[in-house]
Amino acid sequence: MTLIDRTAYPRFKQYPSAKELTEFYTPTLEEIKLVKSRVRSHEGLLCFIVMLKSFQRLGYFPHLDNVPTTITKHLRSSLKLREGVKAIPTERQRRNYQQAIRDYLGVKPYDRAAQKLIAVVVSSAATVKDHPADLINIAIEELVKERY
Repeated sequence: MTLIDRTAYPRFKQYPSAKELTEFYTPTLEEIKLVKSRVRSHEGLLCFIVMLKSFQRLGYFPHLDNVPTTITKHLRSSLKLREGVKAIPTERQRRNYQQAIRDYLGVKPYDRAAQKLIAVVVSSAATVKDHPADLINIAIEELVKERY
């Protein structure tokens, strides 16, 4: 079985440095305007920005429980929100925020067309590569290139 560490599948660092928090997770004014135009509550604001910054960094929407606490605290502080504000969206909010983030970033959701694309790309690559991690990396690279 291939270890996830051997693939290009992005994951959070459990303890990002202060420099990484500032560089990768500090929202821009444009992002703050976008979020404020879409949500009405402090909880919604935090949820949306955590989802946006996570997606920008990873290329997929992680479960919010998997976002390191240091990242959520940094974003809460960046938005000047109280400590008690939590990032726990309803299912409806989660779907709406995901769609708004995809629209903002110009990214398509993973669907049947993406599955077919991967099947073709991996089948072709399998003629010259046989290690599962190599094939997974090729699939990920193609999805990123095609804006999935």
